[in-house]
Amino acid sequence: MRSFVIKNQKLFTAKLFADTLFDSFLLCDATFMTNQTYNIDGHVLTDYYDSESDKPAETYTTWANSRPICFQMIKGKRLPVFFKVVLTVSSGALKKILADSGCAISPTDVEGVYLNIHYKEGTLFCTSGISLKTFSMDKTFPNYWDELVSSFFVKNGFEFEN
Repeated sequence: MRSFVIKNQKLFTAKLFADTLFDSFLLCDATFMTNQTYNIDGHVLTDYYDSESDKPAETYTTWANSRPICFQMIKGKRLPVFFKVVLTVSSGALKKILADSGCAISPTDVEGVYLNIHYKEGTLFCTSGISLKTFSMDKTFPNYWDELVSSFFVKNGFEFEN
């Protein structure tokens, strides 16, 4: 797990809410506090779909589908009091990340791979993290994920402090 304080908040939030940069992620949950509080549970409700073929393969909805709704909740002249967005990777991305990391962890042993984005009192924090279903002394995978997030931030011009 690694925590980042984002220095260029305007660029980061523009890329998060008004650009496709984060669209490959899935939305676990989000909370926005403006003049009221909005909570979004990103779990896909399978009962909503008529047939099995219509149901998404993932447990969570895509950020691409939720992003416009989230953007509507925070856009305006005033900054939100608080927001939190918890993103995760798709099952396909998880398999690729595990393979690239070189660790011996199976995708079935992973509960989630997360990017927590949290704005409070004028500071924007991002925290990378993973959750495993079983205990492992091997830190190859969590360290690899932390480095992937750091590299993603650098590549996209996000200035940060650890």
